[in-house]
Amino acid sequence: MKTTIELADELLHRAKQAALARSRSLKEAIASVLVQALGRAPSSQPPLRTVVWPPANSQAAQVSGDDIRRNIRLERDHLVELSINLAKDLKSDPKTKPVPSERKARKANERRQK
Repeated sequence: MKTTIELADELLHRAKQAALARSRSLKEAIASVLVQALGRAPSSQPPLRTVVWPPANSQAAQVSGDDIRRNIRLERDHLVELSINLAKDLKSDPKTKPVPSERKARKANERRQK
């Protein structure tokens, strides 16, 4: 896991020298010092918590992959329709540059749905 920490210049310099003297990377040297200071984590404890949704005792609705895909498809269709309407509006305004035709937008939408 990556993280960012701020160290005093002198402390960082000493850590780099200690790592170099032991033929280790700075990452390995810092990890070693942290393990010495904190002790090893109990093996029964996972390093990170796994999030489960919905929580086991929750009344939240179950959502399937099919539900998610259907909602993404509906949202995409809605955005395409908005784009088509915007293209029509822009086409009718003589001050705007030409935009892709409605036919092209519909074909692109049909290809995505396949």
